[in-house]
Amino acid sequence: VGGLGREERAVIEAFGGDAPAQDAVHAVATVLRDAGVRRAGVDDGGAASLYRGLVESLAGVDCVPAGEAWRRVRAVKEPEEIERLREAAGIVEAAMEAVWRHVRPGASEAELARLAADVMTNAGARPTLWYVGVGASSALVDRLPTDRVVARGDLVMVDFGCEHGGYYADLARTAVVGEPDPRIAGRYTAVRSAEAAAIARIRAGRAATDVFAHAIRAARSAGIPHFDRRHVGHGIGLEPYDLPILTDASEDPLEAGTVLNVETPYYEVGFGGLQLEDTLVVTEEGVEFLSSAPRDLRVL
Repeated sequence: VGGLGREERAVIEAFGGDAPAQDAVHAVATVLRDAGVRRAGVDDGGAASLYRGLVESLAGVDCVPAGEAWRRVRAVKEPEEIERLREAAGIVEAAMEAVWRHVRPGASEAELARLAADVMTNAGARPTLWYVGVGASSALVDRLPTDRVVARGDLVMVDFGCEHGGYYADLARTAVVGEPDPRIAGRYTAVRSAEAAAIARIRAGRAATDVFAHAIRAARSAGIPHFDRRHVGHGIGLEPYDLPILTDASEDPLEAGTVLNVETPYYEVGFGGLQLEDTLVVTEEGVEFLSSAPRDLRVL
């Protein structure tokens, strides 16, 4: 008990305890039993062993699976959570800047990915995503980086993520080595227009499906008539994919304080991948960005 802070001591004293429980499961079980709780909603969406342990420790309490309810509650963030998400996003952006400084003809995907992971680790974060795609292979996402090297004229697409202080970050950007050819520039304009259209529609009370529709329409009218996506963004927080998901089926209104990742990538086999992803907070009037890197196509 001597090593506890003021807040932890206050919690222990409030519930009449003399010392901390042996673990979180027993702490929760003790509090609920002492409070006389007979029915409790339990998060069944986390680790199965923790869920089973809590249910077993709550003998006599009717445990109701409530993982989905907890995810909905978590969609709206407290100010301290927003600051943690801002810090995590800053770490990812620092990794991106380090990679951009290192990109040159002859640098490999694997080399650049290792640099990104090192920057995030050295900042005290746990890297969760360090995707680097070069040239036409940038269309092949969700894979390990290879020894494919950068050449002049190549696309370099990065999608990095980390966990820091329990909260996640996930951001993406695209660059080109040398002046982009008209096809790259045109495709990226459409991707950028889609993200901008989505962000312009976001505000408290607006349905996710409305945001989705405007993003898809903008991409198609700006130069990619066949542009298609299952979603154009997702919540982020204690999980990399929190609620809500910005799909064409989600009629739920967005709430102020929700933190979203907005993304409108385009992947074309034989051409490459263009990705743009930002983190922002929903407000009554619109949005507040937690990510700050430039959103235009970067020319290296």
